[in-house]
Order: sequence, then structure tokens, then C-alpha cells
Amino acid sequence: MTGSYRWVILTTGAVGAGSFAALRMGLPALGPAVRSEYGLTLGQVGLAFAAVAVGGMLTLVAWGALTDRIGERPVMATGLAGCAVALVGAALAPTYPALLAALFAAGMLGCSATGASGRAVMGWFAR
Repeated sequence: MTGSYRWVILTTGAVGAGSFAALRMGLPALGPAVRSEYGLTLGQVGLAFAAVAVGGMLTLVAWGALTDRIGERPVMATGLAGCAVALVGAALAPTYPALLAALFAAGMLGCSATGASGRAVMGWFAR
């Protein structure tokens, strides 16, 4: 089981990290719709999308430390579930400040997949 289970770990890590990458890289495709919905300038749209990156940047080390303390599974599951909830909040945000807050929270929570997936894969595969 150990031989095949490591591929499950690799797949899970790749899907988790890919999900967060899809958020960060795919969100700008929604720029025109976000701009139209909230009546924003290009700078405001850029700030909204940067909120995801800033949220992730501010929490990356903390997620790594938590991963070392409690393990990859709870960190990745909790973080990505929280990110999904934050994205629902962003989709339903009635105002621009609420959108910024939700995207910032999505970045903070989704970043859990970055460190946790890397640690999981490194733990199951030899150099």
C-alpha cells in the first residue's frame, strides 16, 4: 500500500496546489465582469486581485509552521475549505470593501495548500 499511496499523496497535493493556483491565475479573467459589477477603475480591480496574493504572502510561513506542528492533511483540508467559503463570500459580496476582504481571506486560507502539499510530497518521495 505504501508504494501506491504515495501517488495518492502526490495527486492530492497537486490538486490542492493547483486549485489555489487556478484562483490566483484565473481570477484576472473575471476582471471585466468585476469592473462592470462594482463600477471600478482598473486600479481598483488590480487591488482586488492583489488582495489574494497579499493574503497568501502574509500567511505562508504561518501555514508552514502549522503544517509542521499538526500535519499536512488537516492544514490543507481546513485551509482549502476556508478558501472555498471565502470565495463564496466574494461571489456574494455586496460592496467593493466586502469583495476585497473576501479575496484577502481566500488568499490567506488558500495558501495553506502551498506549503502543506509540498511537505506531503517531500515526505513520501525519496530524493
